[in-house]
Amino acid sequence: MSVTTQKRIKHLARYFGILGTLCLLGYGTGLAPLFLFFVGPPILLSFWLRTSAPFLVSWIPNNPFFNNVLLLYPVTLIYFGLAGFQLKNILNERGRVRFLILTAFVGFLFYIHRQAAQELFLYWDGSKRL
Repeated sequence: MSVTTQKRIKHLARYFGILGTLCLLGYGTGLAPLFLFFVGPPILLSFWLRTSAPFLVSWIPNNPFFNNVLLLYPVTLIYFGLAGFQLKNILNERGRVRFLILTAFVGFLFYIHRQAAQELFLYWDGSKRL
């Protein structure tokens, strides 16, 4: 791997953090159904934190603005940052192992995002309630 490729890959987690921020902003504007696929896992994780682990987030007021800024945004940054960090580590592998692990990782992320989007679309349609 060349030096320039290593320099570009070095900051991949930051780029994924920026991507997560843009997806969350797109979800918050009026394009929620479009961006629900991308921010579905952080939304479900922050909902799980709110309901299953209230001792961790009891200091956050139950207000949509504070919930988005103090809970959903950090969870989204952590999720996308860890995904970018893992992708950077996978791209540093060599040979066929890189392709195999990258295929499995992308497939796993696609499965997680698809399942989260399906679950959240049920709430979006009104057939379930959070």
